[in-house]
Amino acid sequence: MLDPARSYDLIGDVHGCALTLEHLLDRLGYHKQGGVWRHPSRMAVFVGDIIDRGPRIREALHIVHDMVEAGQALCIMGNHEFNALGWSAPAPPGSGKQFVREHTPRHERLLEQTLAQFAATKGVSQADLVSTIVSAMKASKPAGAPVLSDAQLTEKVTQRVTSTRAEGNQGPRRGNDQVRAKVGAAIASTLGITTAELKAAHKAGTTPATLASQKGVAKADLVSAVSTVLKANKPANAPAVTDAQITQKATNIVDGVHSGPGGSHSQGRR
Repeated sequence: MLDPARSYDLIGDVHGCALTLEHLLDRLGYHKQGGVWRHPSRMAVFVGDIIDRGPRIREALHIVHDMVEAGQALCIMGNHEFNALGWSAPAPPGSGKQFVREHTPRHERLLEQTLAQFAATKGVSQADLVSTIVSAMKASKPAGAPVLSDAQLTEKVTQRVTSTRAEGNQGPRRGNDQVRAKVGAAIASTLGITTAELKAAHKAGTTPATLASQKGVAKADLVSAVSTVLKANKPANAPAVTDAQITQKATNIVDGVHSGPGGSHSQGRR
């Protein structure tokens, strides 16, 4: 229950950046007393996504947890926390799934740093962690995905598990963000709108395919534009993919069931 006598600071997307969080709290006038960050008249409200990506996920969780326990903060579950809980929670009988969040490459990518950092503190070897993730990914391989050998898949997972990024540094994801930006620009240009308008439509749940229908643009033209961007920006040493697989990926993007122009994932599945 919110206290009308207090003011609130809304803080989101910490993503394991504990040092950055502490700097922010300090600048907002919070002081660490008895191991807990406190403010004389305000309270922090964390709006989710405390875990994943950053180099100090456990520390970030401890900061938030201790503040909540001391009555100095409130915390709302984000999609990354939901993904983490669903990753380990058995699916209901009859659902046809093993876990609430299936162990797909996309869900594994979200959790890669959280899994790696917690495994390190629990004395779990990197080899065992990699083996577990590889097995889960092989068992949940999406239809139409590129065929990877065991060695390629193991190398890919190992790179993710060991790719801890510094706070404020996007590291290996920067290339992905650049490709998403180019895809978004290509879609916007084909539709005759600005990228800002495209992002606004994406946030509102409108897919590029729907926009194309509204503006009288052929869906095939959108797919072709996205395919061209994907082919031109194929990462070095990436697994070989056929034109049909690229077209399918482009179609998924246009239909809103893959990474979209806003940098997020499927409509309604965040």
